[in-house]
Amino acid sequence: MIFFTLKRRVKLSLGGAMNDRMFPRYVRIDREAGELLSKLNSSPTSPFRGKKKRDIFMYAAAIGSYSGESKSSKNKADLNLFTDFPTKQTVLMDVIALKHFNYDLDKIVDGKEVVNVVEDYANARSKILYNMIVSSVSKSELESKIFDILKEAKLSE
Repeated sequence: MIFFTLKRRVKLSLGGAMNDRMFPRYVRIDREAGELLSKLNSSPTSPFRGKKKRDIFMYAAAIGSYSGESKSSKNKADLNLFTDFPTKQTVLMDVIALKHFNYDLDKIVDGKEVVNVVEDYANARSKILYNMIVSSVSKSELESKIFDILKEAKLSE
């Protein structure tokens, strides 16, 4: 519910939601973090097996935003075209950027800056997400931890 309300406010305030701000740009991620996402995608024991890398990227970005840890990188690789992200994920990108910029709508007008913020959060937490999954944490325990993080951040009910 918060996403739809926020999207409506953003659309009214900015003259268009994130998906209406199309630009030919790849969402990029640190090469090492990208390799970890690939391992999570292909590992037979991973709850992310067979998921798209962009979906795993968004989990890492949400965890990064929650923890407040970001990390920029100069050694980046292309992950996905921004236009390939579904609306739910672009709205989540807006929410993460709004939190980062202390809810200043003027700061998220530039969709490219929103993507930069999300990339930095995902870069910082991809390794943590990978370590959570390859450690002895059970799948249900991992799901519970991720749900708790999202619940505290009010991204899930």
